[in-house]
Amino acid sequence: MISRYTRKEMGRIWSDQNKFQQWLEVELAASEALAERGVVPVEAARLLSAHAAFDVARINEIEREVKHDVIAFTTAVSEKMAAAGHAEASRWLHYGLTSNDVVDTAQALQIRQASAFENRKSRICTGCFSRFAAPRKHVIVRACRTVQKSFDLWLRVKLGLLFRAHFIVIRFDLFETHQGLAHMS
Repeated sequence: MISRYTRKEMGRIWSDQNKFQQWLEVELAASEALAERGVVPVEAARLLSAHAAFDVARINEIEREVKHDVIAFTTAVSEKMAAAGHAEASRWLHYGLTSNDVVDTAQALQIRQASAFENRKSRICTGCFSRFAAPRKHVIVRACRTVQKSFDLWLRVKLGLLFRAHFIVIRFDLFETHQGLAHMS
């Protein structure tokens, strides 16, 4: 993203730091779910939740060597687990998952974050515009109708995009839940 054209919050959502944080959230959720089913040792899942961490610079450094983003990520997390004195638990990180499981699910989480951010901004913009336009609507009728029509069109497009984005995320969540349950069965 080009920083001068990116809102700070949206830039944070799509940053490498947040991307890898979402990867870690997916990995930890999978470890916990597999621990509940008895596939992963409960103690290993607990240790992963307590001590798993990463450093973006280290992930990038490893990726230059191995040429695989998820291997670089899991290696960096394993190094942090070893530094915390729990190297044995890191063998259960990524257990039963593919790279696509992690990357796609984490990206859906980022889309959800971005959608929530845009939804908040749309509400703020709608409120500001309503407060501005309401007292002026009878004074300059022609201008207000033009502004109102422009705003109505913008709002319909915005809400349509938000609705489609929410619908896609919801369908993706349902698909992932179904796939995850089928994969674990």
